[in-house]
Amino acid sequence: MALDEFIDEMLALSVVQKGPDCSVGTAMQSLSGEEREGLAKALLVTSITGKAIQEWLKRRNLVVPHTTIARHRRGDCKCPK
Repeated sequence: MALDEFIDEMLALSVVQKGPDCSVGTAMQSLSGEEREGLAKALLVTSITGKAIQEWLKRRNLVVPHTTIARHRRGDCKCPK
């Protein structure tokens, strides 16, 4: 196999595949405009824990695991940025 073929193969494997559909994005669609804006801001504040956000959502009858919140914060989900 020629060097260029190896490079082409590696480049093809380097395409980032985003993770699963995100329940944070789904939850945001269920919130009022003000709540959605508040959640979006809270997700950017690193001192607010994922568990705190999880509990806040739970109080609004939305179930989102804190691990999903962490994945969303990292940008490893399919939500648009």
